[in-house]
Amino acid sequence: MVEVCAGSGLLGKTLLNLDDENVTDSHCWQKGGYTVELDDEWVKFAEDVTEEFAEETIRNKTKIDVLIMAMPPKDNTAFHAAIVLKKKHPDAKIFYIGTWNSSYDGTCDFFDHLDDVDDSDFTDLVINRYPNELSEFQQRTAEVRDIAGLIGPQLKEFNFCNVQDCACNSPKHYGIEL
Repeated sequence: MVEVCAGSGLLGKTLLNLDDENVTDSHCWQKGGYTVELDDEWVKFAEDVTEEFAEETIRNKTKIDVLIMAMPPKDNTAFHAAIVLKKKHPDAKIFYIGTWNSSYDGTCDFFDHLDDVDDSDFTDLVINRYPNELSEFQQRTAEVRDIAGLIGPQLKEFNFCNVQDCACNSPKHYGIEL
């Protein structure tokens, strides 16, 4: 199991006890242009997360069964990472936590290539246990508070489409290193 776009790393490092090299984030929140107000505790945890782009993390792994991705940036990060994942780890599933709305996270390209994975264990152990109350962070962060009710866990599988000029079918043309 590997987590990319890990933010503070709370899920991967604390709750799942993954090794540091299996929990990475680009630290885009640190580079400016990030609109969510982050408290000092969140930043302290996030600074300890290995700084690495999602695609690079995926390329460097020998085997990934499940890729965790929560609230990826509103750019092609998730889409490009999913393409690399499908090429390098074709049977991997994506445990996605987000809104399913490209206005808040990810892109339409990313969402359009994902299919549901029917897994009763995932439904019982994750979806049915996902908290339906706002976290302390969500309550005090205006940008997240408004969409917190839309955020939820999903188990997905990335699939290539049949559009010839789509980046999923010609990744090198779009600058995606496999």
